[in-house]
Amino acid sequence: MKTISVNLDVMIRPESGAAEMPRRIAGEMQMRNNIDAQDFSSNWKKKSKVFFRQKVAENRAFPGALPALAERGLIFFRFFCFLPYDFSGMTLSYQLRLIFSSLAGAALKTRKHHLLPAVMTIAGSDSGGGAGIQADLRTFAWFRVFGTCVPTALTAQNPHRVTGIEAVRPHFIELQIRTVMEEIPVTAVKTGMLFSRPVILAAARALAGFPGEIVVDPVMISTSGKKLLLDSAADALRKHILPLATWITPNLPEAEALAGKTITTLDDCKRIAASFAERWNCSVIIKGGHADDRNGADDLVFHNGEFRLFHSKRVPAGKNADHGTGCTFSAALTALLARKTPWEQAVLRAKAFVAASLAESAMLSDSGLCAMFPPEIPLAEYEKTISCGKA
Repeated sequence: MKTISVNLDVMIRPESGAAEMPRRIAGEMQMRNNIDAQDFSSNWKKKSKVFFRQKVAENRAFPGALPALAERGLIFFRFFCFLPYDFSGMTLSYQLRLIFSSLAGAALKTRKHHLLPAVMTIAGSDSGGGAGIQADLRTFAWFRVFGTCVPTALTAQNPHRVTGIEAVRPHFIELQIRTVMEEIPVTAVKTGMLFSRPVILAAARALAGFPGEIVVDPVMISTSGKKLLLDSAADALRKHILPLATWITPNLPEAEALAGKTITTLDDCKRIAASFAERWNCSVIIKGGHADDRNGADDLVFHNGEFRLFHSKRVPAGKNADHGTGCTFSAALTALLARKTPWEQAVLRAKAFVAASLAESAMLSDSGLCAMFPPEIPLAEYEKTISCGKA
């Protein structure tokens, strides 16, 4: 802060126009401050225009860039309000300071009411990281929802094999679900590997009366052929978990196991999907990735009495990169439903996300081992490769 000393003798002497000195000094200070304010304002406007253009461009490629921009803007405004700068005597600048402070307060209040959707995965832990809750949480984060998790079993596995499974005690699974939901407003739940009848009953008790979306991925067998649902648990899954579902996402082998029938044609698939919807009062997606068609992958959807067929070409992927595709699809669908995405767009984007994660799979070892990984390029590029029509 500048200090100005003025000779009082000069101020009170009437000769030589000395009485005008204080006014001249004040006028020069005000002019200098106004010039500084104009320079600051001009530079800030130029920089902010460039900054906003960059962020708008980023938002087209990456959903969520503008919320991040709002957060940075809030920090900027709050910082601006407490700049170590002398505003005394700068009437205009002081008014600007008050305006920015008011905007920051309003933005802070608005931000408090803009809640990030919270979702939950109830599934097994994949120690190899390619599937299970690890894949679910990775997917949740990409779609900008807050992921909570309830491990139902610990597995010792890698992309090639599962060597051991340790189930979590049922009462502790129920405790995890209830404890999380006491404080975090979970809006959508995804279930995956439930493994045993006691685990299923515990999850069903905790989820009874849940008002949001429940996406059930009826995980039964791992990619390597290991049973992830005991034979004694299949009936409990049908009676206690599937009736709670709003969506179920079996692949072809799982749909055959649930129905007790073989699927060989699209008509077979449609009949089974319709029977699931009627029996459990839910929407059904039967994933076609396990079909013999090597050129394409067709997913059949039955929703509100209508069939849709989502078709995409098979994506060339690295060695073992297809491990975890089912978990990733259902997790993406859960995240999108939590964000209130219309169902048709949600299914299309979930399918595109799987295709993109396969296409951009990460190389993990010199032997060529790969794992699907969230994409870096815009998802819209992959959405263009998927067609949707009535089946």
